[in-house]
Amino acid sequence: MEIVLVVTAIVLLASGTGFYLYRRHQRMLAGMSLDQRELYDAEKEYNREVKKAERSLWTATKAYEARVMWAEAKLAGARKHGEKHLGSYRGVHGNEIKLWENRVRVPRTGTKEDWWSDVTKRFLREHYFRDGPVEARVESHGADELYLVVEGDNLVGFVQCKPDDAPKARELAVKINNASRSIDTVLRAREEAIARATADLQAARENRSGVEEATNRLEVAKASTQRLDSARKSVEAQEQRGEIDSGG
Repeated sequence: MEIVLVVTAIVLLASGTGFYLYRRHQRMLAGMSLDQRELYDAEKEYNREVKKAERSLWTATKAYEARVMWAEAKLAGARKHGEKHLGSYRGVHGNEIKLWENRVRVPRTGTKEDWWSDVTKRFLREHYFRDGPVEARVESHGADELYLVVEGDNLVGFVQCKPDDAPKARELAVKINNASRSIDTVLRAREEAIARATADLQAARENRSGVEEATNRLEVAKASTQRLDSARKSVEAQEQRGEIDSGG
């Protein structure tokens, strides 16, 4: 009950204050001479037009910034073209081969003479297909040893596979071989995407027509003081003649 009374009192107070201010404003307008009212209306119109132009400039500026940010994001995405993760396989020792569109990461690199030794080592190396092709395959050694091997010029990487993982290992081997063979196409598509995104970004940065037009409209609005200047001169002339109080 107390809360209802408090809320009611606040509403009545706000309503009364608003009505008082409205009546006072009306009395002020009624007490103005024709020239004073013209000055009041001219100032109101001028301020309204300037604020309208300022809002238009703010909107145009934000739209311009949004277009540039969008173009920058497209360029960043184009630069990541060809880096999609395509798959991975983790062997019995915890070592893992990972594949992306443009590279493969292999554990345990070495020469072709010593690569079978010490298979538990976790040295990692990322080989980019642009630096040379690789070939992946699944090899059996002995009765129960299975390996996923990635081999290229001066590169050998491998993991020992679980016996039941042969289909998974072969699937990744096929993906690695396909990615290695497709690298020229991937890199060409990346370069084309970057070129397009770079051109779009430059065009977005240079296209400031909306901002420039809004800036011009604001300058015109600020310079449009003919009515305001005329009204001020009329009021000043009345004040000099003593027809109105210069303080009010």
